[in-house]
Amino acid sequence: MSSVTTAPWILPAQASPTYGSQSLTIPVYNTANGQFTGSPLIDVAFANGSGFDPSTRFTLDTGSTGIAVSAPIWNPVAAGLKSLGPGNLTYSSSGRVLTGAWYPASLQVGTGATTAQISVPVLYVSSIDCVNNPRDCQADPNPQNVSFFGVGF
Repeated sequence: MSSVTTAPWILPAQASPTYGSQSLTIPVYNTANGQFTGSPLIDVAFANGSGFDPSTRFTLDTGSTGIAVSAPIWNPVAAGLKSLGPGNLTYSSSGRVLTGAWYPASLQVGTGATTAQISVPVLYVSSIDCVNNPRDCQADPNPQNVSFFGVGF
């Protein structure tokens, strides 16, 4: 289970949310014979002004909410995006604390004919720290290739 630091631009949950009427099945990787062989992975690509960058496989995390990424997968600072403010995501299952800043992002999720496009705040991770007595954590002052897509199931 994970917790998320709430940002001031995210509205609190409503009693009865409204969802769109369209749905799409996104391919999930790391499966064989209907069973997961590792953490589920999905393809995610970031908009770059003239389309989308090549996709990267992100860990689909059903126990957390929020999208976290680091260089070299995506660098909003280099793209000239304005930060929405500092933030962090704490993964209580491992004890990792991902710290950085929130940035607006347009993403393409999926691949080929099965893609969806979304615009959401994304945590650009600049460091990883650990809670006291973590289960599985190593601090990293300059993390590379962080790629988590939390869906909060």
